[in-house]
Amino acid sequence: MTVELPEGASLGMMQAPLTWVFSHTGKFVGKIAVEVQGGNGFLLIKKGEVLAYWFRYGGMVLRGKAAREYLLSQEVVDLTLCRYTGEEFSTAQEWCEEHGVPIAGAVSAPTVPDEPPVQARMQPVPAAPGLDVGIQMVGRCGAGGLEVLAGRRPDDLDEQALCSAFGIACDLADVLGIGEVSDFTLETRSGTFLVTDEDDGILCLITTPDVPFGRIRSLLQRR
Repeated sequence: MTVELPEGASLGMMQAPLTWVFSHTGKFVGKIAVEVQGGNGFLLIKKGEVLAYWFRYGGMVLRGKAAREYLLSQEVVDLTLCRYTGEEFSTAQEWCEEHGVPIAGAVSAPTVPDEPPVQARMQPVPAAPGLDVGIQMVGRCGAGGLEVLAGRRPDDLDEQALCSAFGIACDLADVLGIGEVSDFTLETRSGTFLVTDEDDGILCLITTPDVPFGRIRSLLQRR
């Protein structure tokens, strides 16, 4: 996944515990890029308040509380402070909203149907049979393998890898000490996979890359 946040004006790099951010950014507005243990991510800061956390480690993406807890568990992290203008900060917030990154203090808007980005509305991706635009497949991985509940199986889908992904994510979460995994997303060149644990198997959605993250989660929660 490519993070397309504004670069901002770099104020330098340092190594420190994440708690340093909470007490030394009272006048800072911008992004703090973070790197630790081979992973990377960012914090969105507005005058001492961290509004958003995002962190990627290998194929796992952590957002919000999960990213915060993992970064707090590290003794030190590499920090790069990048100051934003008002316009750059707004652009960064929009990216977070489009990619399902929780923003602290955000006011919930009235419930309306999700819409794809402008580009997707101009050039809609064909929908799989019985599904919304951009949703390729809904399936369940159980003892007998993958069962397609709606849509169709992508030609290049590695069924074995998909069915074992949840177990791999749980093992990695245990190694990282970030707690129990209930669901996760895996973003690849061919699309986005959202996987969640259920009593009767592992439920998964497969979408094209241009489907907003918020729509994926809302569709999963309705099933």
